[in-house]
Amino acid sequence: MKKNLNNRLFRFLILVLLLFPATGCERTFIDDLFDIHEEIDVLKDSHSNLKQRLDNLQASITTIQAIVDILSAGYYIESVSPIRQDGVDTGYLFHFTNGLEIKIFHGIDAIDGNTPVISVILVDGNYYWTLDGIPLRDDDGEIIPVISDTVKTPAFTISNGYWYLSTDGGKTWKLYGKATGDDGLNGEYGVEHIIRVDTSSSDKVVFILADGTAISIPYRIEIRLELDSDEGEIGIAGRETIRVGYSLSSATENTVVNVSSNGYYSAKVNPIDRLSGTIEITCPRTFSDGFVNVMVYDKTGIVDTRIIRFYEKKIEFSQGMEFSVPSDGGVIGVPFRVNFPFHVAVDADAASWLEIPQTAFPGDSEEQQIEVIAAKNTGTSRTGALYIFPDNSDQVFAAIFITQQSTYCTIDIGSFLVSYEGGTVLSHVTTPHGVIAGVPEEDRGWLRAEVMPAGDERYTVAITAEPNPESESRSSSIELTASDGFLPLASIRIRQNGRNLDLEYALIFIVNPNYSNDFTAYLPIDLNSEFDCFVDWGDGTGMRYRSSDDFNAFPAEQRNVHHRYDGLDIGRSFEVVVTGTVTSLCADYIPQALRSSVTEVKQWGKTGLRRMYRAFAGFTGLTTLHLDETGAFEKVEEFRESFQECPRLITLSGHLFDHATSARSFDYTFNECHKLAVIPEDLFDNASSAESFCGTFQNCMSLTAIPEKLFAHCDKVKSFAWTFSGCKALRSIPSGLFSHNQEVSSFHSVFRECTSLTSLPDRLFDGNPEASDFRWAFSLCQRLGSIPASLLDKQRKITLCDSMFNGCTSLTGESPWTLIEGRKVHLYERKDYPDCFAFPLRYSFCFYKCGSLSDYPSIPQNWIHD
Repeated sequence: MKKNLNNRLFRFLILVLLLFPATGCERTFIDDLFDIHEEIDVLKDSHSNLKQRLDNLQASITTIQAIVDILSAGYYIESVSPIRQDGVDTGYLFHFTNGLEIKIFHGIDAIDGNTPVISVILVDGNYYWTLDGIPLRDDDGEIIPVISDTVKTPAFTISNGYWYLSTDGGKTWKLYGKATGDDGLNGEYGVEHIIRVDTSSSDKVVFILADGTAISIPYRIEIRLELDSDEGEIGIAGRETIRVGYSLSSATENTVVNVSSNGYYSAKVNPIDRLSGTIEITCPRTFSDGFVNVMVYDKTGIVDTRIIRFYEKKIEFSQGMEFSVPSDGGVIGVPFRVNFPFHVAVDADAASWLEIPQTAFPGDSEEQQIEVIAAKNTGTSRTGALYIFPDNSDQVFAAIFITQQSTYCTIDIGSFLVSYEGGTVLSHVTTPHGVIAGVPEEDRGWLRAEVMPAGDERYTVAITAEPNPESESRSSSIELTASDGFLPLASIRIRQNGRNLDLEYALIFIVNPNYSNDFTAYLPIDLNSEFDCFVDWGDGTGMRYRSSDDFNAFPAEQRNVHHRYDGLDIGRSFEVVVTGTVTSLCADYIPQALRSSVTEVKQWGKTGLRRMYRAFAGFTGLTTLHLDETGAFEKVEEFRESFQECPRLITLSGHLFDHATSARSFDYTFNECHKLAVIPEDLFDNASSAESFCGTFQNCMSLTAIPEKLFAHCDKVKSFAWTFSGCKALRSIPSGLFSHNQEVSSFHSVFRECTSLTSLPDRLFDGNPEASDFRWAFSLCQRLGSIPASLLDKQRKITLCDSMFNGCTSLTGESPWTLIEGRKVHLYERKDYPDCFAFPLRYSFCFYKCGSLSDYPSIPQNWIHD
């Protein structure tokens, strides 16, 4: 109110004075009043401009910091739009790809020489603050980075006509220089051009700081991903590796192409340059539904994506894949049906006499044919191969063999395609001239040939290829000549796939990296054995592991073959493929708490396994074991504790041990597999060398029944000690379970603590006349009722039977006996018949707590107690 009163009074005085005329040129009171107000207005304008300068300087510092942050993080300008006020452009609004918006207004050049010039300098890839062209330093003398975790951003203020600077968030201030006066703020006052903007370029914006430093930020580039197959699905076959090309419409140094897969497919990216590359995809052992995601990332996240889906490749040859052509040559038609595009190539050694007019064929389901033209043969018998390659793979999908005879000999097969694992192939030759097989000198390290007479001018040529340790295929020709060494007869062509081109013999695991194992898969490769293998981890990465590697250089918990799956936030399954040589599997190199990642052994392959001792012991995530269809276990001599303490193991293939013909021990193989409820009857059909099943199924808590013919083909077994002890859900025992095992000597604790057993079959042990050890055989079977009288009738060599029925509190009826000369002879009476029975050596507690037996009063006390 006081201010308003003064203003009214002032206006009144001016009005009064204006009523009086001015005389001459003398200054009046009015003139003085106007001079005072003019000075006040100048001071007001000065204060306003000082504040504006300060605000602009601080805003510029914030803007510079934001621009450097965006540039350092690799973001781009999304768009630029003008800022308009009253129809006039006053600045720019910048939208960046990280979502940030920055406004920068136009200004006019200030003529103030003492306004601080704040800018930045680039040193070793990082930006640092400068003040009037000199790097700004903190109290420790270190130059101050623009981007920092600590509060060191420069700040300014004006006090008493001076600039003050702070680099610690305003805690302390240092005098910088004058802001007003003769050397300070003078002349025309305006908003200074601390940051200029140059938008003249179509691909970038240049921010020019007060000292001329330029910072360029590019516009966001649209990135589009294209695959070289426009089809909705791509054909693939089991174990096949295909390559799908990709291209990008544009890219920056921050652009990354990545892949993920489902359905046990493995995929990895192989860049050629910044804009192109291939996606290498490997199908699991058998075709399965699945897909591969291809994603393009930039600093802003995923910018484009494609999905690759699959169908199963199939090709059918209605007339087979082996053809003969007369020596005069001619044209052959090879009929086929196919659902994928492919091309045909003639083997290099046959290119001189075989020709294919059409080499490329579409994926058409209609019947087509490959036309083959064979030239006249004036020399030896020869066989040429036609190799079928899918258009997106360099792997041979199928081979067609064309054999042309000569007048000198005939040959049934003249070309072979051999797996990388090697092996022996046979070719039959008929000639009156005899046969000598020659292997090229440069191939004798991996290939050999032997000729075996078969009578009547017939010969068998056996060709053996060693395993191929390399990923590339190799080939050779075996030259057959007459026994005189001069007359050429025929050539046999051998092509062997490389290791990575043939997954038939790979060891394949399914792993589930998750929180419990820190998203890390651990493989039980025995570090104390010989191995040289390549592991494809299923996420696009792989590594070679060799026994010569120095694992001791790693911490104890890392002295194993393992891989961490980065970037996962939930668990998912991967197919891990191991190719090469692995002679022994053993879990002991993996800490117990980390044995949860492997859930399934999908394929055993053929890696040269010799040892399976404790192979998967304690693998708490293991649920499924598939068949051994490649002979992986041919030379494994023991499976002791191989799958012990795998509490989630549910499924066993009946053909798991089909090739385990050398295995002598299955001791504790499935001990403590608590969820194993079913044993395949044919599980040990080929385990003909097995001598011991000690504790094989001990403590399998879910097992309710035993197949009668489980051991029918194991006629060399010596021990069934502890085999089914602790199987508390087991309700019955088949009568013929041991009938084919005549060499068994020990049934020590065989059914100990099988608390659900209520009865025993008659003549359970009739096929085991050599059995002498029955210690604890049925002890603690608390629900076991009457015992068949003839249970031990054929076991005349029993010497150890202490605690045999210890704790069988439900036993009724009479204890087992054997009729000798018309008299019942019980187990405890055999000592009196030395001509009929072996003398019992240990028998204490044999019938402990069996008080309901009808002959219990007759049992000697030393058979009941110690």
